[in-house]
Amino acid sequence: MDQETSTLVISGIDTKKFLQGQLTCNVEAVPPAPSFIWGAQCNPQGRVICTFKIFTHNDTYGLQMPTEMIAIAKNKLKKYAIFFKVSLNHDSANYIASNKLEEVSQCIPNIYPTTSEKYLPHELNLVKIGAVSFTKGCFTGQEIIARMEYRGKLKKHLYSFTITTDQPLTRGATVYSKKLAQPVGDLIDFCGIEKNTYLILLLLSKELQQDDLADLHFNELGLQ
Repeated sequence: MDQETSTLVISGIDTKKFLQGQLTCNVEAVPPAPSFIWGAQCNPQGRVICTFKIFTHNDTYGLQMPTEMIAIAKNKLKKYAIFFKVSLNHDSANYIASNKLEEVSQCIPNIYPTTSEKYLPHELNLVKIGAVSFTKGCFTGQEIIARMEYRGKLKKHLYSFTITTDQPLTRGATVYSKKLAQPVGDLIDFCGIEKNTYLILLLLSKELQQDDLADLHFNELGLQ
């Protein structure tokens, strides 16, 4: 039950230079499709606008992401693209095979409009999967992201859970613990396994104990 994805294609003589200054990943290390590396686009405050699989194809770069994020990513990049000889285009094709269930089970989230510009790369596990380079030079949001890497203390982590519910799920919803009677994190992403059964990805406080985590069933989450 994979989500629909599309590709944002960037081309032009300044493409590599342009993307190197905007994306968290090292553009020099991007392979040709069907291989890829993970990357993200962040705002100046270091918050993740979108995540994607990036690859090269016929002298262009492709950023494959949820279709509903294409326009958001494109509009954000266009603010900087005016200073470079590049073009940005929406391609409905998928160049990279996607398996949403596998990604969520490995705590690899996709970002959607309801979660865009809310979280730091470290909170979304992006540093651990190699989507952030701290050696390639400056990029938008780099100063704050590097501060978290070298000086910060991560207070939340991603966890995956399987739930059964007939209620709709909303990415970005607050997660509550019935046992603690307080909010403990956010619903970041999910994937349907079968009817009314989902694998969900939660961003939860590191201070939770193991028995607190065991208490986090859907009927006790209080998702709003």
